[in-house]
Amino acid sequence: MYIEDGGGGTQPAAMPEAGKMMGSIGRFSAAAAAGKVSIDPESAESMARKIDAIAERAGN
Repeated sequence: MYIEDGGGGTQPAAMPEAGKMMGSIGRFSAAAAAGKVSIDPESAESMARKIDAIAERAGN
């Protein structure tokens, strides 16, 4: 997953520490709303597997 850095390039989306997550979520949400986020196929598959696993646990 990549977020545009404002200079025309991209940077990998960092996995924030728990204490910093809310600020990172806000920045990610703003970047996504502005159309500055792209997801490579491998990241999309990984996220889909994680969401499926969460859904399975929630259903039990």
